[in-house]
Amino acid sequence: MSLPSSIHEVPFFRLLIPISIGITIQIYFNILPSTPIIAMVSTLLFCSLLISNYVSKQWKYRWIYGILLNTFLIFAGLALAINTSQDKHLVANNENQAIVRLVNSPQERTRSLRVECQLTEIIDNQQYKASHEKILVYFALSDSCAKTLKYGDIVALKLKLREFEKPKNPNQFDIAKYMKQEGIRFSSFVKNGEWILLGNNANPIINYSLKLRDKFISVFRKYFIVDNQLAVLSALTLGYRELLDDEINRVYSSTGAVHILSVSGLHVGILYMFLVFLLSAIPSNRFTELFKLITVLLFLWFFAILTGLSPSVNRSALMFSLVAIGKWYGIRSNIYNTLAIAAFTLLAINPYNIMNIGFQLSFLAVLSIVVFYPSIHSLLYFKNKIASYIWSLIAVSIAAQIGTLPITLGLFSQFPNYFILTNLIAIPLSTAILYLSVLLLVISPFQIIATFLGKTLNLLLITLNSSLSWIESLPFSITSGIHLSSAQMLVFMMGLFFLATFLLYKKLIHFQISLFAFIILIALGFSIKNRIFDDEFVVFNLPRNSAACFRIHGEAFFVNINNSSNNVEQNKFYIEGYIKQNTIRGRYNSLDSSNYQSNSTIIVNRANGLALLGANRFIVAIPYNDSTHHIQSSSKIDVNAIMVNSNFSPNILNFIKPQVAIIDNSVPKWRMDKILITLASANIPIHHLNSQGAYRQKLK
Repeated sequence: MSLPSSIHEVPFFRLLIPISIGITIQIYFNILPSTPIIAMVSTLLFCSLLISNYVSKQWKYRWIYGILLNTFLIFAGLALAINTSQDKHLVANNENQAIVRLVNSPQERTRSLRVECQLTEIIDNQQYKASHEKILVYFALSDSCAKTLKYGDIVALKLKLREFEKPKNPNQFDIAKYMKQEGIRFSSFVKNGEWILLGNNANPIINYSLKLRDKFISVFRKYFIVDNQLAVLSALTLGYRELLDDEINRVYSSTGAVHILSVSGLHVGILYMFLVFLLSAIPSNRFTELFKLITVLLFLWFFAILTGLSPSVNRSALMFSLVAIGKWYGIRSNIYNTLAIAAFTLLAINPYNIMNIGFQLSFLAVLSIVVFYPSIHSLLYFKNKIASYIWSLIAVSIAAQIGTLPITLGLFSQFPNYFILTNLIAIPLSTAILYLSVLLLVISPFQIIATFLGKTLNLLLITLNSSLSWIESLPFSITSGIHLSSAQMLVFMMGLFFLATFLLYKKLIHFQISLFAFIILIALGFSIKNRIFDDEFVVFNLPRNSAACFRIHGEAFFVNINNSSNNVEQNKFYIEGYIKQNTIRGRYNSLDSSNYQSNSTIIVNRANGLALLGANRFIVAIPYNDSTHHIQSSSKIDVNAIMVNSNFSPNILNFIKPQVAIIDNSVPKWRMDKILITLASANIPIHHLNSQGAYRQKLK
């Protein structure tokens, strides 16, 4: 693979940087408003750019064009990232009558049916007004009619819009930020009888692809592929992940094989090569080559639509489209420039792609393979073809892991230790599964052959799932509790960037900068490690409940306050981020509220419905049943905090003197006013978890 001798050989990479800067600034800081002036300024900058192109033909003025080009691209990025779909008529907590169009089919959740919709009209002051904003709509799980809704349906309904809540627990997943990246500000719950179906206006291509996807899944079912095997096959071949359960997701994530469940460059590349191989049987001339090109392009983009147009599939489809077009024109494409063109195009279409984790990982993985694979592969040489193939897989796995490491560690705080073993098994098996699944769909009308093929495919899927489950069960299969701050991620990526340029151009200064970046990374790591060893007490805000935690010497000790079933595993969404980011290798213990016992770290005294837990001279009082109504005492015990939960009785304040009262969500609304008056009368400061978020207190 030829390497670019300078940045000038990859012009789109030079264009990608300023437009990415502009998009990022606008998304984070929102410095440009949505006004017609933006179009005028853009036009003015573009005209200035054209004029400067002529002026800069004189060597001494060449810098003018460069400055204006980068200024224009930065401004273009700012303008692209302006969310023009936001409707000023939509206000949180207001009730609206509206007409919406379903962007996909309803997806069943634990307590509701969720569907993404796009507004077409809203009624404001008795007038219909056009709107194009996207919202999330939830229907009752008991609404049988809602289950029949499908992509493209037009529905009239009543909306009570609510904004997505900011996270109320430390390191909790930020659903509001994620939805903002998806261009969605509001959600609404629609009750039974508050909506009516008006018709359907589906995009015929997308509608056909969705029907085809459902048909393919029914073919898989018909030929004995069921349960987890069907879930994995649907995700692997069609990008349909709704059948995957939490256990499968956990196993694939823990073993580093989650990319198998997301249709990506690997899958698109396999299908592209398979199609090119089939088309190679057609004799070559100018007409047939054009036919092959059109066939390849149609196939790539129909497959992208079929699998949901995810960023990774779009990137792969666009890249292979450029390769196919270049091949037809007889142009040898530069992979770096091709990657940059794909990224530039996808950002121009949807600038919020830059915040999409799949988009970031997809491009970084390919770029990392392109840069690091040759150096890694050249370390060993095998004459044996099988050994050479195995080493190639290992080299590719290591190369891809290097480039994506900063993001995977920073966002997921874990590392699959056996990722090489995983890929040695998963990549050949998934490749065979992909080929056989295509073959099954083609020969499905021939039942005898299709039955045999279906059973073979099912066996391969069982082998894949079982192998990954075995790897996940091995000792030390995963290193968790890895802590990377945003600053560390940035420094880490900078270090890898200069390491890559050193490997490409062999300039010592690049290696020195890379080494300096990694030294800074290690120094920042020590500061985070010291923070983890700072002991603290935390009370997490949970739905209708709470969970208290003492973090001592990097290990979390959780106290499930109101009932023993409310454990850490059942509240992962609220607690898991804290465990990963604030403990050593994700270490935690759980104390059952029905059976508090002292250990070497947490001291517990419990009697008459009240538990006193202490660590590092910090004492918290937690009522665990209603026996506190009957306690009598002539003196008060000083405590640092008291948990006000459903078992709280004002009588507790006769023998407990807290510095702060922490009110959780188990307190019924009808009791809240009386409790607030009682606490205020006793001059006790209040921390309400529902309104103020989690309570955190450092321990001395």
